[in-house]
Amino acid sequence: MLAELKRSTSIEIGDNLPGLEDSDKRQQLKLSDAFSHLVVGEHEIVAVTTRIADKVWNVLITKNYSRDDNDTFPTTPYLEIMSPSKPDDLKGQSAFEYMRSYTSNPDKKPPSLSTHLWIMSNVLSRGGQSNQNCPSLPELTTHLSRYITARSYKKMERRFNNKILSAPYFKSLAEVVMHQSTFHSERNIGGNRDQMELENDKLFLEDFIVTLAKEHNNFIDLDIPNILKLATNLSPENKTPELYTKETSEEFHRLLLYLLQNFQAALDHRRHKRMATTEGTSAKDRDLTTIFSENIRKVHMYGYGLLRLSRGRAFQLHL
Repeated sequence: MLAELKRSTSIEIGDNLPGLEDSDKRQQLKLSDAFSHLVVGEHEIVAVTTRIADKVWNVLITKNYSRDDNDTFPTTPYLEIMSPSKPDDLKGQSAFEYMRSYTSNPDKKPPSLSTHLWIMSNVLSRGGQSNQNCPSLPELTTHLSRYITARSYKKMERRFNNKILSAPYFKSLAEVVMHQSTFHSERNIGGNRDQMELENDKLFLEDFIVTLAKEHNNFIDLDIPNILKLATNLSPENKTPELYTKETSEEFHRLLLYLLQNFQAALDHRRHKRMATTEGTSAKDRDLTTIFSENIRKVHMYGYGLLRLSRGRAFQLHL
């Protein structure tokens, strides 16, 4: 979210591939870039590049290792060539089934990089199924997103609780007292950037407020009648909904804090449960599998809401 804050000098968005006119090659590069990010998304400092050769993507990864981490710090001074490898505990499961099981099993060890590569390449290339019973695109997208969430939760927790960047911003935001009398909107709508922001506001209302409210009753325990009214009465023809108005400004502020607080709580609960499981501590009267899966779902759900909000026009007006 901090990356979405307006800068004193705007960054001009340009074409990074000016000499590449072939749309298929552009699409291949975009896909390889997205794949590379998914492969190494849980690491903090990393460089990654891809090379396409005869329908095969070669991915080169380099990262800064922590010297305190004996399990990952390299012992050789040269590059290591790593190929995707099946997990030892596959037990006849497809890649998709194995990926899905990781997000619901607190005892399952995080996949190694080679296994992670095998999961990603199989799931993305053919849905991770060895037969014709492939998952639907929405099902595949949901479980892939939750898998990446489960794999990257440590990075998210570190960044969210960063004492220099994130924590002071969160603390300052929580201390703001909103009143309708202080509302002002002087920004004109225009240009591609503003249109993209409005589209994200609409997606937030449609996908997060309306759709998730139907799937999960009372998942937002907050009094936001004006925003709920706007979301439920939103018509398909309305391409530019005004999420941030005099009537919704206070509600928007409370909703933003609510999402941040619940996102943080889901990350913390998941971390504590993982630590307890690793140390062999039994949790009485609790189903660890249910708790684990529920917190993954919450991190994924609240994270999506924050993503849409941070890229929307309402967020820019609020700040």
